Amino acid sequence: MENKNAAQENLEYIKQVILDSKNIIKDRGDVAILWGVVIITAQLLSFFLIRVKEYQYISWMWVVLIGLGWVLSIIMSRKKHQRGVRTNALKIDSATWIATGITMTIVGFGGSFSGMISGYSINGLMAMFLGNAFFITGMIYSSKIFRNAAFGWWIGGTILFWIRNEYTFIVFAAMMLLFQTIPGIMLYIKYKKEEAK
Repeated sequence: MENKNAAQENLEYIKQVILDSKNIIKDRGDVAILWGVVIITAQLLSFFLIRVKEYQYISWMWVVLIGLGWVLSIIMSRKKHQRGVRTNALKIDSATWIATGITMTIVGFGGSFSGMISGYSINGLMAMFLGNAFFITGMIYSSKIFRNAAFGWWIGGTILFWIRNEYTFIVFAAMMLLFQTIPGIMLYIKYKKEEAK
C-alpha cells in the first residue's frame, strides 16, 4: 500500500512540474512581446533616421530604448519571481536569456560604438544570438513555436549578412515580428485561455 501511495505522489509531482513548465513558457510570451515591440521600434526608427540623414540620433535612441527594455524586463521578472515558481528548467531558461541579453547589449553597444562592427552588419550577428536562445528555450519546454523560430533567426541572420544598407533594419524588424512577437502573442493567448479554464 505504501508503494502505491508513493507512486501516486510521484505521479502528482510530475504532473505539477509539467503544469509549472506550461505556466513558465507562457511567461516567455509576454517578455517576447515586450522585446519585440522595443526592437521593432528601434529598427524602424533607425531606418527612418538613416533615410532623413539624422545619424547623430541613432545611437542615443538605441540606448534609451534598450535601457527601457531592460527596466521593464526587470520589473516583469520581479513580479514573476514573487509568484514563487522556480523550477530547474526556469533557472536554465532565465540564465540563457539573461546571458544572451547581456551579450547582445555589450556586442551591440561595444561593437558599434568602437567601430568594430558596422551598423549594417550587427543585425545578422544579433539574429544568430537570438537563434541560439530560442532553440534552447524550445528544447527546455518542448515548444515547437520557439524551436522553429530559432531556425527562422538563423536563416534570416545568414541573409542579413549580405544586406549592406539600411534595409537590414526593415528585414530585422520583420524577423522580430515573425519570429518573436507573433510567437509571443500566440503563447500568451494560448496559455491565458488555458488559465481561464
